[in-house]
Amino acid sequence: MAVFKFSAIDDLGKTQKGTLNAESVKEAKRQLKGKKWHIVSIKKSKNKASKQSFKKQFSIVEVAIFFRQLSSLIEAAIPIDEALSTIKHNTSSSKFKNMIGEILDEITQGQTLAYGLKACSHHFLDYHLETISAGESGSNLALVLDKLATDIEKQHKFSGKIKKALIYPVTVVIISLLIVGFLLVSVVPEIAAVFSNNDQQLPPLTVAVISTSDFLSEYFKVIFVVLLGIFFWLKILLKQPKIKYIFDVFLSKLPIIGKLIFNANAVRFSRTLSLLYASGTPIEQALKHSALVVNFLPMKRAIERATKRVNEGSNLYTSLSKYNALPQMFLYMLASGENTARLSEMLDKACENQEYEIEYQVGKMINIFEPLMTVITGGMVLTIVLAILLPIFEINTMPV
Repeated sequence: MAVFKFSAIDDLGKTQKGTLNAESVKEAKRQLKGKKWHIVSIKKSKNKASKQSFKKQFSIVEVAIFFRQLSSLIEAAIPIDEALSTIKHNTSSSKFKNMIGEILDEITQGQTLAYGLKACSHHFLDYHLETISAGESGSNLALVLDKLATDIEKQHKFSGKIKKALIYPVTVVIISLLIVGFLLVSVVPEIAAVFSNNDQQLPPLTVAVISTSDFLSEYFKVIFVVLLGIFFWLKILLKQPKIKYIFDVFLSKLPIIGKLIFNANAVRFSRTLSLLYASGTPIEQALKHSALVVNFLPMKRAIERATKRVNEGSNLYTSLSKYNALPQMFLYMLASGENTARLSEMLDKACENQEYEIEYQVGKMINIFEPLMTVITGGMVLTIVLAILLPIFEINTMPV
């Protein structure tokens, strides 16, 4: 899939410029002609089409709702073009209307739904398109669309639970840092000014706190810019596969966190594999597209190597276990499913069990983190308070 830049005149005589995704120039021209636009120029862009990330104009929830609505209408024996027209008519989003219009253009020209969705591939992930294509081939499109919507909702709900659980500790850290920063930058300098008027020798703790306060007050802007620069520098570095791989390996060795990342990616991969396999996608293709949803590079590369072995004739369990691509529990469930022809069902059970375990581990980590942060924050505040009070006590105990 490539990106093509175009300039065209629409049916109202207005000039339209933009980009579209297509396999070739011929297909790109056909997409524009399908809209009854007169092509002025079209050329291949150097940018690559991105199919693995959603544009911000559509949320993952909106995509799930779209698939479920389409499933319901098709199940009611309504033709696909009429179903799409109905959804288009009842949506208030102009951008969604435009997307459905593009899909309808393809279908009215005799193309399949999967092909039509491919014309808007920047709104969907590869496994969405592959699943729908398999559903059309197996004449069970309504069921597959419903399962796809359910899968998207489950993954979104699971991610939401983890994010929601992490909001509290992140908030605690930020508030703690703000409190300590405020004391050091605003309160301590005022107290230090009082002590500077006396010839009293200050305790080492007070000297250390005042020095830290002076440093932060003087170099606050520099520190902020440096930290911001480091953040963006790391963000750029992590886009490079080699650096990202090294970073992911480092994360995997961290206690608790490494296991959580590994298991969370295993759930995402297994849910996708289960859905694709259940919809009738060949196991080789199902593995290939399922690997695309994995963000953890060591696991992703292990799955890719296992996929090569499956292509060469090896069974799924042997291939994945050879490279330790998944947690042991997943591998055992997968082996059981492969032997009993219930692969999709066993993978779904493994995902449900693992999700409960991940939620438990996250909750456990937060329960440990909460009192720990309270102690650390309290300790820092107490240190600052003691640094202020010690000189005062010394003044009060000095002989008159």
